[in-house]
Amino acid sequence: MAEKRKAEKRSSVTVEFRETLPYRIASLLRLVAEVPNFEGFDQQIYTTHASLPERLRRDIELIYPKLAEPLLLTRLRDESPGFDDFASFIGWLTQIPPGEIRKSIALSIEELDGAETSCAEAADSNLEVPPLDDASGLRAFLQAVPDPWAERVREDPEVLEQMLRFLQDPEELKARLVLMLTRFWDGYGRSLDDACTPIISRSLRYHRQREYRGDGSDVYHEVTGKRPSSNETRLKFDKAKHVIFVPSCHSGPYASIACPNGDESTLIVVFNCRSSSGGAGSEPAIVGRVFPPLKGLADETRLQIVHLLRDRELYAQQIVDQLDLSQSTVSRHLSLLVACGVLTVRKGNGMKFYTINESSMERFIGDLQALMRKGGSD
Repeated sequence: MAEKRKAEKRSSVTVEFRETLPYRIASLLRLVAEVPNFEGFDQQIYTTHASLPERLRRDIELIYPKLAEPLLLTRLRDESPGFDDFASFIGWLTQIPPGEIRKSIALSIEELDGAETSCAEAADSNLEVPPLDDASGLRAFLQAVPDPWAERVREDPEVLEQMLRFLQDPEELKARLVLMLTRFWDGYGRSLDDACTPIISRSLRYHRQREYRGDGSDVYHEVTGKRPSSNETRLKFDKAKHVIFVPSCHSGPYASIACPNGDESTLIVVFNCRSSSGGAGSEPAIVGRVFPPLKGLADETRLQIVHLLRDRELYAQQIVDQLDLSQSTVSRHLSLLVACGVLTVRKGNGMKFYTINESSMERFIGDLQALMRKGGSD
């Protein structure tokens, strides 16, 4: 009976921690690509983004998240190469067969139809995803689909034509990806990665010594200190059978969650390892818990948003209407507040509704009091 109870407490998902160079590069590129959309990353990520040449910045923002990352993560999930030098990584990348690239591209394009749109927009679009060899069909699809990535692509006719070439020619996409990765790594990524090596190593030693129990959501909470911020995210963890955690030093309060090419049985989670590194010299647990909400609240606009929500739930546009800011700016602030645990978000009727996370804020206030208490210890 004791053995049975012990087995029941063990994690119902397979948990791995991976930190090879390809994963570290992939997580850095994701953060740099998302700079226009999120507040709260490590300042080095914003500095790096601002320093990028225009063409490299555009490639990272447009090519990487939608076309390159799904391909890389799927490949890494299946092979998990252990090399830790850049030349080997590029050599491995150039060996990906064209057919595998085309399959990944096709899945990425299918996900555009209705992604990130309201229910009304999705119902009105009625778009059929064309085959990749249908150039005119692809062009019409990208010009019409209500997706933020497609909207950015069609803003510039030259960029639209470039993306159409990448969608139809796997070898051209691979060559551009190799060029993008090389320029990024040599000019920016290597220095970002070197600064994180000891922190990542401590984090991995800490987590690999632990035995994680429960379902995917429980494991996610134990590793990151966060609960899934939405029903959609909770559902992902409920379906997951395999969770791969990738430590990062630069992600701030965010945890990035990806399903490689739509595989709902596997999740890849990039998490901030600075406050969960364990071992000698690591931050006290209480500091790690207090820092994210403090970071979220340390801004006048975000304090205004919390004040608006102090006794009610509002959807995003209602918040925008009461602030003298653009919708995109308010969205970035809301994303950070959710990631920090200050707010919760739910989806309904094609909209996002926000409210104060009362249980999280009660824990935060208690932790802050304990941190300030004389003679206290965690």
